[in-house]
Amino acid sequence: MEPYAAFPVSGWDELLAAFRPQAEDLIRWLQGADAQRLAAISAIGRLAEGELPALFAGPNGGSERAEPLRLLNALHAGAVLRKEKAAILEAIAAVSNA
Repeated sequence: MEPYAAFPVSGWDELLAAFRPQAEDLIRWLQGADAQRLAAISAIGRLAEGELPALFAGPNGGSERAEPLRLLNALHAGAVLRKEKAAILEAIAAVSNA
């Protein structure tokens, strides 16, 4: 699915959310091309709140939120458009509260 993600991201974000990605999948998408990054940001917002803690649960009961949060904060710092910044902030809040 990753190599085919392109603009517009609408639909790709829904598919990624329906796929129920693991933390490493989201990290890979957040590090990918523009369309992949935007799809991952939007997909995080589409995931049900109840799914997020399990998504970021590490193998030993720890949390795997540090890397996604680092990537999201870096993306937020580089974002120019208000709409993009707002979407990233929403994803940051969702991951932080997971």
